[in-house]
Amino acid sequence: MFLIKRWFALIFIASFLAACSDDNTPESVAERFIKAAYAQDLDTMMDLIDVPKDADANAKGFVRGKFQMVLTEKAKQAESLGGIKNIKAEEPTYNDDKTHAHVSVTVTFNKDGKTHTEKTNLIQSNGNWKIEI
Repeated sequence: MFLIKRWFALIFIASFLAACSDDNTPESVAERFIKAAYAQDLDTMMDLIDVPKDADANAKGFVRGKFQMVLTEKAKQAESLGGIKNIKAEEPTYNDDKTHAHVSVTVTFNKDGKTHTEKTNLIQSNGNWKIEI
């Protein structure tokens, strides 16, 4: 009985770790970033970008302002195409030491199934994948 409990505990822990790690892949970060852009969720976008340690508060405010302008355009684009049907990230391509990744994210719209591909660059920062700007 002890062995069975131990086996179930091991499977539970392995499943938990696997589920948690899926949120920190380049493709999941890229997909969440693009979904946030079309949803006009500026706070999520800012959480997903890599802000250099030496950046001052003015730089972060500047980036936030630029993103706000982009979000307005993304919302207009999605609305004119009948809304978003699906957002799907492709497999990443990495640099040699796997600290940078490039991920294409395809956005499929409701109107006529039109698609648009967004290209994202990511960097591994403190063990987490972040959007590199």
